[in-house]
Amino acid sequence: MLGTLLLAATFANPVLPADFSDLDCIQQGGRYYAISSTLHCSPGMSVLESTDMVDWQVTGHVVPDTSVFGEDWTWKRMHRYGHGVWAGTIRAWKGRFYCYFGTPDEGIFVATAEQPEGPWSAPRKMAFFGHGWDDTGVLFEGDKGYLAATHFADGYKTYIFDLTPDALEVVPESRVLVNEGAGREANKLYKWNGIYYHLYSEVGGGGRRLMMQRAKSPKGPYTEKRILSYPQVEADEPNQGGFLTDDAGNWFFFTHHGHGQWYGRAASLLPVTWIDGWPVVGKPDEKGIGTMVWHPERPVVRRPLPRKVRPQGFLSPDWGWNHAPRKDWYACTDAALVLKPFRPLKTEDFFTVGNVYSRRAERRDEASCVVTLEASRLVDGNRAGLCHFGGEAYEFGVEVADGTRRLYFRRNWKEPEILAENVPPRLLLKTTWDRNGRARFAYSTGGAAFVAYAPDVQLTWGAYRGDRVGLYAYACREESGEACFQLVP
Repeated sequence: MLGTLLLAATFANPVLPADFSDLDCIQQGGRYYAISSTLHCSPGMSVLESTDMVDWQVTGHVVPDTSVFGEDWTWKRMHRYGHGVWAGTIRAWKGRFYCYFGTPDEGIFVATAEQPEGPWSAPRKMAFFGHGWDDTGVLFEGDKGYLAATHFADGYKTYIFDLTPDALEVVPESRVLVNEGAGREANKLYKWNGIYYHLYSEVGGGGRRLMMQRAKSPKGPYTEKRILSYPQVEADEPNQGGFLTDDAGNWFFFTHHGHGQWYGRAASLLPVTWIDGWPVVGKPDEKGIGTMVWHPERPVVRRPLPRKVRPQGFLSPDWGWNHAPRKDWYACTDAALVLKPFRPLKTEDFFTVGNVYSRRAERRDEASCVVTLEASRLVDGNRAGLCHFGGEAYEFGVEVADGTRRLYFRRNWKEPEILAENVPPRLLLKTTWDRNGRARFAYSTGGAAFVAYAPDVQLTWGAYRGDRVGLYAYACREESGEACFQLVP
């Protein structure tokens, strides 16, 4: 026997209540895989895996080190906020996985791998594309391949190209314009029942809505189009994503919500209803247009157990750097992170502090991050601790001045607020936040109870990213010293 089908039950959306933006997904070998854009963070382009479409884990990244794209991506310049790795497409073809993605300043890249979790080949720039292209969609059909991309810098014109036989380049003279304007993006290409479909989103009718057009040829003409779902601003405009099916033949759409809340663009799994040959996303209303479903029925699946990935340690792929780090100025194991402080590009601006190590802040009723900071090796002018950063940045940690360790709190661009003098060399730092993004920092000397020292703060969205919780160390004077962090379960 192959096993017993799980009984369908409901689940709650979003299935990923954190910043998993610009999703695409496939199913292969009894598993589901997805990718999510990472913008200025390194590693770039998260890879996720699931066995049931509901419970997902990050298993790796397509780009291990984004410094391959240039110094603007690194601690030397930190010039990719709001830019960096944007939306992409993942597909399987001829025994390999292909990931196509855009960076708005450089162009469109492709990488390949034998397994979705990697290792991936070095990203190869596609020669035709330069500044201003994004949101790829790819379809493989036998030995042929097609790529859709939007030239947002030229009035959001979307073209479909033929791919070369190795699928690493496009044939420029093959391009066909399939739509333009209205902020169109989120391209995906599909073929179902002999019909070709181009999925995209556009701004219209009250916000960003999910659209689709179809044709009898992969490059059109796309003479038919349909609204798949309403903008649904109250649900943060679900739109960018991809289609999946379960073992019972039920269809689903894995999508982000793209309206910019403090936690970023969360991910939901919505049921799909086919109406007159169109996959309507969500619950259809009387007009046959989809609406948000917060508690759908669970997919019916018969799947192997998920691969085990480190759930909490510093080497978990959930963690990453704010821009590519300064190498040899940190050491990272599953149990400990050591940061060597160096001067930021601008001392008063936390967003220029290099080697900040962080993870997405999830939206839950109560979430937290607790670390032990060993501060005995910090020197005068050093600061190190626990932080949140999105649109605003908040520091909570230890600074050393005239040989004295002091607990401090700082909001970006503000002067530090000294909270306690002569703190011990080893202390616990904690941040706890609620589903509304209200966070509170607290401090403990080991066995003592935590005491909230800093004011409550509001976590924020910024540079197209939700809040991240992280660890930092930097020098206001000489580049010396050391901060050691350990995660507390």
